[in-house]
Amino acid sequence: MLGERRQRRGLPARQRGLSLIEVLVSFALLSLALAVILQIFSTGLRSAAAIEKQTQAVVLADSILASVGNEIALIEGDISGEEGDFRWRLSILPIAEETSTFTTVASNPAELYEVSLTVQWQRGPKIAETRLSTLRIGPAR
Repeated sequence: MLGERRQRRGLPARQRGLSLIEVLVSFALLSLALAVILQIFSTGLRSAAAIEKQTQAVVLADSILASVGNEIALIEGDISGEEGDFRWRLSILPIAEETSTFTTVASNPAELYEVSLTVQWQRGPKIAETRLSTLRIGPAR
């Protein structure tokens, strides 16, 4: 047994193996690296979920704006509603008469309207929102 100890001590440093301290330091570095990687991964997942909600809100807003003048009458006023997790508010306002009244080819007067839409949804403890606005030509008042 004494001979074995002498033999181990006589080996070059690279053939002796790792000490307990080296193994513990390696595990500590590995666990720190894994913690950082998991944090990056979870942040990416949260961002992807937020972007998905934002995209759904924009698609809903585009759909509502496309229905103005068809299913939703182009008259001055406010309309609101809910769709799934989203609440929306549509505002239709005529633009000042001196800048918006013009005559069409058939001599029918028309008026320019500003159509604004706000879509809101819950994002954690806060309320997130997106706003879209467009101009539409409608009949004069």
